[in-house]
Amino acid sequence: MAYKQTPKAWKHAIKVVKSYAVRFPSMETKVFHPLHLSYDSLPSDTVRSCFLYCFLYPEDSFIPIEDLINKWIGEGFLNEWDDNEDGAENQGYDIIDTLLQACLLEKVSSDTVKMHDVIREMALWIGREYEKQTDKFLVRAGLLKKQYAANLKSKGVFEEVAQRLPSPLATVRPSEGIIMGMKNNLCEIWGHLEKEDVGIIGLYGLGGVGKTTLLTEVNNKFVNTTHDFDVVIWVTVSSNLDLDQVQDDIGKKMGLYDEIWKNKRPEGNKEDICGVLSKKKFVLLLDDMWERLDLLEVGIPLQNKQNSKIVFTTRSKRVCGQMDAHKTIEVECLPWGEAWDLFQKKVGETTLKSDPDIL
Repeated sequence: MAYKQTPKAWKHAIKVVKSYAVRFPSMETKVFHPLHLSYDSLPSDTVRSCFLYCFLYPEDSFIPIEDLINKWIGEGFLNEWDDNEDGAENQGYDIIDTLLQACLLEKVSSDTVKMHDVIREMALWIGREYEKQTDKFLVRAGLLKKQYAANLKSKGVFEEVAQRLPSPLATVRPSEGIIMGMKNNLCEIWGHLEKEDVGIIGLYGLGGVGKTTLLTEVNNKFVNTTHDFDVVIWVTVSSNLDLDQVQDDIGKKMGLYDEIWKNKRPEGNKEDICGVLSKKKFVLLLDDMWERLDLLEVGIPLQNKQNSKIVFTTRSKRVCGQMDAHKTIEVECLPWGEAWDLFQKKVGETTLKSDPDIL
């Protein structure tokens, strides 16, 4: 496999590998050993470490290049050539190009890449079979303490490390799009998110007025807009407030939720959440709050030095006060004309014309 020089040649080879995977019990020997030659041919340990780090992303993930490079910098991989931040970033882009040319990463778009599932399996195998006997800490998940990851590494349990990587920065939520009358609300919220003196924003209004729709648009805007937050977390609170469930939802997003987590008391999970979020610049979106939620009991660091944000929806302005919101925004009913246009759009012209009494 080492002589494959073009993407087409590699894709054909991978296709053959996948078709033979079931028939070869000795998959590792017959497939991964040859693929390992490509790993060995990478120009430096730095590049190899950065390559192995990529398997921490879930299978078939589209990996934002900027996010990946920032993680490499955070792990200390990119300090070989230049201590300057721009130098490290440039080094990261150079490594991306190297991995693309080696066909160890695939280009999805101008700003995203992915790791083929066979290459990812090979990377897992390399980590398990080759690196576990060395003292070098090659692959680290950002949310794990070095000691814990090193313990897993010594046992060859790289899959567990991979499973604990947090999900992508922000996850797109289903939406029919922003309603015309809410665009001003969305702009106002986004403006406050960019202000240093506004940490908690409360959105209140009647049931069914569109608060969840508005919060969904805030969430989705993070997916498509450049910003400097590390993670966006969505939690649906609902009328039956369940502190454990709130913690679980945050834990799942941050890659903390596992068997150990399930067996901990809320106090222990609270400490884990606080330990992780205190090092992140985060946005916490809390939907459908009916009463005050004690953020400190959840584990949310309110004195986050990185200027994180909390946005919540509620039917009650009183809850906004109880949550010490720095800014409250009323989500009002649409004006009659806009409401009628929305109604016609939802119902459809055919239905409206089917009975004269409708109009």
